[in-house]
Amino acid sequence: MTVADKKADNKAAKVAPARKTDSTAARLGRFAVGSIFGLIFIGLCFVMLTVALKGPDTIQTPGANGPYGLLAQKRGEPLRIGDTAPDFILEQLGGEPVQLSKLRGKTVFVNFWATWCAPCKEEMPAIQRIYQKYKNSDVVVLAVNIKDSNDSAKSYFKDLNLTMPVLLDRTGAVPGDGYRVTGYPESYFVDKNGKIGEFKVGALDFEGMEQKLQTALKAGGGK
Repeated sequence: MTVADKKADNKAAKVAPARKTDSTAARLGRFAVGSIFGLIFIGLCFVMLTVALKGPDTIQTPGANGPYGLLAQKRGEPLRIGDTAPDFILEQLGGEPVQLSKLRGKTVFVNFWATWCAPCKEEMPAIQRIYQKYKNSDVVVLAVNIKDSNDSAKSYFKDLNLTMPVLLDRTGAVPGDGYRVTGYPESYFVDKNGKIGEFKVGALDFEGMEQKLQTALKAGGGK
């Protein structure tokens, strides 16, 4: 190798950047940051899964006693304002059975619906608004599903982001034999004394629900 070649090699060596090596602290720092982001991701996935599996809210009516279904006598005529709301016990999606008469002292909004009912689907967001507005008061919202499976009702509520309590009527006897429902949806507003304060055959918008609920509240002596 000539002297000129050696000088060229030495010059190149000086120009080429020195290869840096990570310190132990730097490697540990990157590992810690990666671990933190990993834990955050796992936590978010857990929260999302928990919400998806939770289903609608539930209520309790201690002392519910009797077979599921209509507890009152079968009616031959439609209900009228002032009539006693027919009592029933129904399975609650994700919770204990609910008995209507155990809710005396509260105003109860009973909505009969089914997953195949298009007007019911249009009405549901308004019911959710009512539920959210009054959930911390003496107003109870009961969405009574007719003849759908647990999975169908739960999936329906999840898709529409609904959280009010869901009751399941396997036979349809409560709306059919008790409330003489002629079509879905149909809503009853029961005052704190267990009387029908208002009702509506067909869908309601939020303002209509609010008006009928306030009528039932006044009928029961509430505000």
